[in-house]
Amino acid sequence: MADENQQEQEAAPRSSGGLMGKLIMTGFMGAVILTECLIAYFWIPSADDIAALAHKKMTDSMYKLKIEKDESGLIDQKKFAEFDLGDFSITSHQAATNSAFRVDFKLFGTVDLENEEELETQFKQIEQRFREQVIFEIRNSDATDLDDPGLGLIKRRILERVNRLFGETLIETVGVSNYSWVEQ
Repeated sequence: MADENQQEQEAAPRSSGGLMGKLIMTGFMGAVILTECLIAYFWIPSADDIAALAHKKMTDSMYKLKIEKDESGLIDQKKFAEFDLGDFSITSHQAATNSAFRVDFKLFGTVDLENEEELETQFKQIEQRFREQVIFEIRNSDATDLDDPGLGLIKRRILERVNRLFGETLIETVGVSNYSWVEQ
């Protein structure tokens, strides 16, 4: 009979640790997952960090002016000229809010004196495409962009699109004068 009990015990499937083993394994897996989440939280940058980095990178690349200082340390403004890029009067309907806005402004750019003649020549060839790009940027802007006192984002977008049209950096900066916008 002892042999029979021994044979039954040997033939019966063995349990793998019971409830305590399962709890330990679950705790271990939870700790691994929690550690991975914390690593991702602290190492992966947030959307605001990425936006700030992109803004800094774009600003650095687009606004590297070729500024030279004279012996007194003042910036020599004679190396740049203002170039009239046109008058704009843009009306856009906003379907989401069932409203419309109208934006009026005069756009100008600064150009290195060495590139002024080339800019004049190229601008005549692409003037309508240029106007289309500016209108696109204004119509693609929201009220907070249009309400910004410095119009920083809009000017950067326009500058990037314009220089992309030219295929090189001919316009160093863009400026806006006689600006007004009304939402209806």
